[in-house]
Amino acid sequence: MRSLPILITLLLLALAPRALAAQPAVGYAQAADYLEKDQHPGRYTPLNVLDGRDRTVWCAPEGEGARPLMTIGFKGVATVDEVRIYTGNGSTRQAFKAYARAKRLTLEGKASARGFTVEDKRGLQMVPLSPPVSGGWVTLEVVETYPGAEPQAPVCITDIVFYSEGRALNGTRIASLLKYNAPTAPLLGT
Repeated sequence: MRSLPILITLLLLALAPRALAAQPAVGYAQAADYLEKDQHPGRYTPLNVLDGRDRTVWCAPEGEGARPLMTIGFKGVATVDEVRIYTGNGSTRQAFKAYARAKRLTLEGKASARGFTVEDKRGLQMVPLSPPVSGGWVTLEVVETYPGAEPQAPVCITDIVFYSEGRALNGTRIASLLKYNAPTAPLLGT
């Protein structure tokens, strides 16, 4: 009779790593268009917002009618209850002021959407989402911006870290996996 609790404990310990591995993580980020997509496709790619580094950024395309919009997909269904966002081009102080910065954003999942406003400052800003946004993917759109040095300066975002139940779904731990790959870029999210 004593062996039954020990057997159950051993079984739970054996299954725990699988349960942790099954938790969602960020799988991809894509945008229909972005700054210098044809000339330098890896420079401002949407993947840059997921790597947790302030030297890499995503910038929306320049010009009238350009939509600062991207889709971020997860490996499985994720419940995002917090976002930490570094708005603007955080690579240098000069770049931060030169490019436009996100002010008001929306994060939309399969069944819900949340809007939020961030300050015009460098560094990660924590944004709790209550109720959370859930889905296999989310769409992030910049609705309003702080202006850059030039009136038509493109809007940039340095980083976005998604959190679910206190656990980061992306960041520096996956940075080495997030390299631009020309052959696979058109297939992301399909």
